[in-house]
Amino acid sequence: MVHSDDLMMQGMDYLNMPVDENHQRTLDTYYDNRAYPGAPPSIPHPVAKERSFGGNTCIQCHQNGGFVAKFNAYAPVTPHPEMVNCRQCHVTKNTTSDFKENGFVKPEPPKVGLGANNALLGSPPTIPHQLQMRESCISCHGGPSAPKEIRVSHPERINCRQCHIPKHSEQPTVDTSTFLRQFDKLNEK
Repeated sequence: MVHSDDLMMQGMDYLNMPVDENHQRTLDTYYDNRAYPGAPPSIPHPVAKERSFGGNTCIQCHQNGGFVAKFNAYAPVTPHPEMVNCRQCHVTKNTTSDFKENGFVKPEPPKVGLGANNALLGSPPTIPHQLQMRESCISCHGGPSAPKEIRVSHPERINCRQCHIPKHSEQPTVDTSTFLRQFDKLNEK
């Protein structure tokens, strides 16, 4: 797990990083790169090999972030560099699709801005997404790769949940019976 203080020790002084107005990601681009809010981001650029693994390729740019001239963009820092099989969750963005049209409607992303996502009037914004696989808040909310709308103004503070609480503390109940293997169903009796 990468923490904000670990990133500071790696020379990533997010507080003093200049904002590059010519290469900022927008919040719309940030959400367009996901199948739905909360989904892992897709890979918006070509990959070296279809079966490339994190340690061989992805981590080279995404472990420390920074500007990547080849893609003319800032590489976001991964919140979970210990997960070396990046392609298990992150897929390349395809312009042509083998899938048929369907009725899936992408949900609206959480609102951002003053008073849009606060538990109480004047309180810090709540965390509108799950925390699993996102333990390092600064990976998305700090540095030049963060969209300005969600970029934190105080990256030197390392305990985000001291002030920001998860919006939904209870997990939704999910009927998992459809995921049981046939063997399990036979042995339940």
